[in-house]
Amino acid sequence: MKLAFNSFTSGELSPKLAGRGDLPGVAKGCLKLRNFLPRVTGGAYRRPGKLYSWAAHSNSAVPRLAPFNFASGASVVLEFGNEIIRFGDGGALLGDTVVSPWTTAQLFAIRHVQVNDIMYFAQGNHAPQRLTRISNTDW
Repeated sequence: MKLAFNSFTSGELSPKLAGRGDLPGVAKGCLKLRNFLPRVTGGAYRRPGKLYSWAAHSNSAVPRLAPFNFASGASVVLEFGNEIIRFGDGGALLGDTVVSPWTTAQLFAIRHVQVNDIMYFAQGNHAPQRLTRISNTDW
């Protein structure tokens, strides 16, 4: 028999709680809640879609995206491709493409940290790199 649940206020539960019907929160949770967000008032709703901003630099390789936050609520998206970095904001590309040392195979091994308008990058095959933001169109 299938039961309908109308409250997911406990969100996703640990598999370790399976079979613990004696706990009140277990009846208000689920094991997996994919592509839905729980509401504080009960139920769940579909997560919002994603905005299509621009075409990737290469159709044959998956780019890596990273946020660059430079002010409260203001940010730029960094798109890493094969030996390039592009910048986007609000659905449009900004400025010129910057040359980078990383190949497509190395993109997801890059570690990054941001301090104000400077972002530092490290990846095992190359020396650490620094990217400085002067303005949204000047990097």
